[in-house]
Amino acid sequence: MSNNMSDGFLDGIHRKINRKKQQRAMLNTLGTLVVTVIITFQVSNIIHHSKLVELANRIEQNSESFHAYDALFEISDDKAADYLIDEMEIYDLLQIAEEDIQNTDLLKTIIREG
Repeated sequence: MSNNMSDGFLDGIHRKINRKKQQRAMLNTLGTLVVTVIITFQVSNIIHHSKLVELANRIEQNSESFHAYDALFEISDDKAADYLIDEMEIYDLLQIAEEDIQNTDLLKTIIREG
């Protein structure tokens, strides 16, 4: 009988040890998974940020080259007005003129109040 109690006691200890090992293995797996997910998010943010910086640099370079190209072909106000008169409907031309007048009046009001 003492041998059965001893075997039962040892079996209980072995079960507790195995359970603790399983718990540690599960915690290690879970911790590794969490760290992997965090690293993945951080790396994807870094990659996304570098792509945005690269895109911004491209846009800036294209913008500078466009402005340089635009400076070569500047047109006078008279030529622009002639083009608008020739190519646009009179309604559109009057609408643009009206917006310019409204913007000018607004600017005058701001200057007077400021």
